[in-house]
Amino acid sequence: MSIESHDFINLANKLLNDKGYKDNEATFRTIISRAYYGCFLYLIPKLGLNYTTYLRKHKQGEIHQKVIDTLKDRDPTSGSFLESLRRSRNKSDYFPGEDVLIVEVTASLSLAHQIISSF
Repeated sequence: MSIESHDFINLANKLLNDKGYKDNEATFRTIISRAYYGCFLYLIPKLGLNYTTYLRKHKQGEIHQKVIDTLKDRDPTSGSFLESLRRSRNKSDYFPGEDVLIVEVTASLSLAHQIISSF
């Protein structure tokens, strides 16, 4: 079974609207992370990048900045949105001692939708 970029966004939307998971910080962090990766994976082919080829030549984490930089060259606003979304994703994934608030969750998902709708 394979997964598509929109599957991540759909999951983020479902979790946000699922009353059983409301006000759960693990869910908040998952939503932000899925929103970011949904955008990231959606943009790679749209920007003419090849994930596998890039990884053969560069460190794994560098492709994230490459996608942001390439997007900023084409659409500075969307590039800034993706950069902000990545910062939120990093906070969500790597800083468990910092609170993640619902306002950050809804803002992140909104940014993801804005980025995807612009391409």
